[in-house]
Amino acid sequence: MPIISPSLDGFIGANTNNWTTLLNGASGKNLSTTAQTGTGTAQGSTASSIIAASNAGGTAFTHFHSFINFDCSSISSTPTSATLTIYVDSCGVSSKYIPVRGTFDTSITPNQDYFNDFNANVPYSSLQGATAGQSNTFTLNATALSDMVGNSDFKIMLIESDYVLIQANIPNNTVKVINIGYSNSSTISFRPFLEYGTGSATNLNSITLRNNINIAGTVRFGS
Repeated sequence: MPIISPSLDGFIGANTNNWTTLLNGASGKNLSTTAQTGTGTAQGSTASSIIAASNAGGTAFTHFHSFINFDCSSISSTPTSATLTIYVDSCGVSSKYIPVRGTFDTSITPNQDYFNDFNANVPYSSLQGATAGQSNTFTLNATALSDMVGNSDFKIMLIESDYVLIQANIPNNTVKVINIGYSNSSTISFRPFLEYGTGSATNLNSITLRNNINIAGTVRFGS
């Protein structure tokens, strides 16, 4: 099946003393489009891929997510299927994440305004748990497949699913973190990629093979 590598990826996030401000803020403080992987694993991190975290006193909070853009302009019809593969470099206990529709502006140089530029009401797949050293393969849903067609900016944001996805209050002393590989990784298997299937049905009146085997009807070719 055809594979597409990101045309852009990275992380964006911030730390502050108010969780609601983080969930609704329009500008982050820490952004990277050059990291090989996310690295922050605790509240106060400035380089996490995906994190929702609070300190023990409930006075400091951290919120990061990862953006990925794919050039799907060569896709002329709705794919029969598609998967997004993400390598997990490190993660916290019981941390989960989900790809949703990104709304960040790819016509400008990536900046702090990418913060919270996603639509959590448009998930592109089901949420998945993370295991360090393994890859997650997200099966994309019909909405994602439709959004891919002829789209030079198929935007995905990977967000934490327990608190960020549903805009819920986060308990004190909580860390949900997942650090992923990016397209700048020197290890090819760490890089994210999009894989999609194309298929076409060809109606054949009849095919006669050796030994008098006959196939009639619709035969589907492709992957």
